[in-house]
Amino acid sequence: MRSKKIKERLEYLRGEIEAERISYFEIAELESLAGHIDPDDVLLLEWAGVPEFAEDYDTNIVARKRRKVKKNSGIPSREEYENYEHRLFLKQLQEVEDLPLSERRENRIEYVNDLTNNPEIIIDRIGWIINGTYGFGPYNAFKKLSKRMNRRAWLFIVLAAIEWGVSNEFSRGVWNDLPKELQNKINAGIDEEIKYGIDEGYLNFLRSLICVMLVKILK
Repeated sequence: MRSKKIKERLEYLRGEIEAERISYFEIAELESLAGHIDPDDVLLLEWAGVPEFAEDYDTNIVARKRRKVKKNSGIPSREEYENYEHRLFLKQLQEVEDLPLSERRENRIEYVNDLTNNPEIIIDRIGWIINGTYGFGPYNAFKKLSKRMNRRAWLFIVLAAIEWGVSNEFSRGVWNDLPKELQNKINAGIDEEIKYGIDEGYLNFLRSLICVMLVKILK
């Protein structure tokens, strides 16, 4: 991508951030363009998941370049494991967006029915994202969210995708149509899950990483 196009794309993503409607696919795109962000652009750097200050940012780039040329030992590093799981997570989300229309309709009906008749299941399953039950990819993506992002909305949308196979756009619309009382109930439950789930999720990550390393060693 040419520098002019990259600059235009970064400005578009900035607008989506400021309008509070940036999607998880666009966040992934912003992460991929992190090396083109001005070191003084705190907003984009934060949302791209890189350090805010130029000195740290430059050091981080150098460190990444050094790691690329480092000889592979056969045992995945934490960064390699995180990147692999992140790609799997994004692939899963994209597959939901690409589902056939007939399947999307069936998923929407089931999702709305469960949400309306048993909202507690939404809160419970959101806890699964936070504690790593759905895998390291969703857990780590949540953990790295910018503090400025609406974490409740992100969890609600991602859960709809990975549990019910419902698209980003549809789940946003469903949320906006919910009665305020139900929105408040779900938000309160999400806050509780966030409060208690992150530490448990980190322990699950360590267990997963150790298992991967042991498999590599024993091969």
